[in-house]
Amino acid sequence: MEKNLERGEALRKLKELAEDIKFCMFATSDANHYLYGRPMTTMQVEDNGTIWFFTSDRSKVAGDARGSEPVCLNYASPAKNNYLTVQGQVTLVKDKKKMEELWSPMLKAWFPDGLDSPDIALLRVEPEQAHYWDADASRVEVLFAMIKGAVTGKPDDTGDHGELKIK
Repeated sequence: MEKNLERGEALRKLKELAEDIKFCMFATSDANHYLYGRPMTTMQVEDNGTIWFFTSDRSKVAGDARGSEPVCLNYASPAKNNYLTVQGQVTLVKDKKKMEELWSPMLKAWFPDGLDSPDIALLRVEPEQAHYWDADASRVEVLFAMIKGAVTGKPDDTGDHGELKIK
């Protein structure tokens, strides 16, 4: 069922889905407007919707973040039938205090010198618009709902989807 959410409710849904799914395809566009996506790990979603990621300041995503083009974050959990897409503005940030707050030992795989890595940086995404699909149903339930919809001619009702009006 279409269910558009606004402000606080929209921010809570964005935070819930992004933190639960954790990984997204972080898409930017280059100078020629070609889209480029790469998997990224969400480190934090603040209550105001700001989403944080670690990166190298020499990476393509960091270079793309220096432009003014919007980014698109695509989260997917097929097992739970939950999806989230977020469009917004990205900023490259070199804030040691914020890095300390978000640091995880797992990041040593990319930053062997930890927080002393010379190229370590953060990406801050400020969402401008978002859409979600939250069926929270098993594949069997979804299949059953699709078959039922095909037989009865009524659309399936296995969850919610809609716009997250965060501004």
